[in-house]
Amino acid sequence: MSESNLELLLKLQEVDCECDSIEFRLSAIKNHKYLNELESKMAGLGSQKAMLIKTGQRLDSDITAIEEKGELIRRKIGDLDAKLYHQRDLNPKDLQVIASEIEHQKRLLDEVDDEELQLLDKSSEGESSLNYFLLEESKILAQIENLKTELNAESAGLKVRLAGFGDEIAELRGKISEEYLKIYDKIRSTGKPVAIGQLLNGKCTACSVDIATAEINKMTASKDELNYCEQCGCILVI
Repeated sequence: MSESNLELLLKLQEVDCECDSIEFRLSAIKNHKYLNELESKMAGLGSQKAMLIKTGQRLDSDITAIEEKGELIRRKIGDLDAKLYHQRDLNPKDLQVIASEIEHQKRLLDEVDDEELQLLDKSSEGESSLNYFLLEESKILAQIENLKTELNAESAGLKVRLAGFGDEIAELRGKISEEYLKIYDKIRSTGKPVAIGQLLNGKCTACSVDIATAEINKMTASKDELNYCEQCGCILVI
């Protein structure tokens, strides 16, 4: 005995719902929330890393400049020392001026050395922070790659499953009358999760709403015709 249009529609709906579920999962994979969060976090780390690198480069430049400044002061102190201890024609006043200048340059050198130490400390802190961000970046990148591998594998499997339903859907639709298919497709196009419900224990399985006994009797009396649930508008199989 051949299956009726409604029986075939129920089978078609079962396959269509399975396909909907697969397509929903594929969409979720494409817009994976956790993957997006990881990639966003990765971008944030990249920005912070770039800022630290830029700051480190500026500190390196400042350290080089302060080292050069310190070297100039040391040379000047060396020249003044040589003048103080080796130049014989200096009078006491000149000697005092040179000695005073040496002390002044030494104070400047102390300030320069202190500034250099502060810059070196900042540079060291920056390197530590950069190493931390590089480590975090490496961890997140590994998470992203692993998750992408898993999601790509799942997606490939789902696409194979989805493609496998094509022939079954075509075969079922080929057995159903155009009139029934048009109604079924129209209901599905409204976005309803199902287009067909069954009458079970006095309820429509599509929306779980009770159907009045009088309405059931009326539909039963005309069971050869298409019946619809007054609540959800789906085709109702008696």
